[in-house]
Amino acid sequence: MYSTFMKTKRLIQAALLCLSLSMMASGTPDHRITSEERILGSNPDSYITLRTETDNQGSYYHYRTKRFLVEISPSHAAP
Repeated sequence: MYSTFMKTKRLIQAALLCLSLSMMASGTPDHRITSEERILGSNPDSYITLRTETDNQGSYYHYRTKRFLVEISPSHAAP
């Protein structure tokens, strides 16, 4: 006859097994692309930012990062 402790232990083990199997079934993360801009400097006519775009490519192991140096001048911006 199982004691209450043994029944609880088996129940916890079964719950952990179900949780780990459901995590494995989810497989890969969502495909996400993030963008970040940092202002590096400015003058009265324009400012410069460093734009970083990161793409996880829907994987835990592979990603791509692109960096752009962008000059923005308000005089050329759309009204």
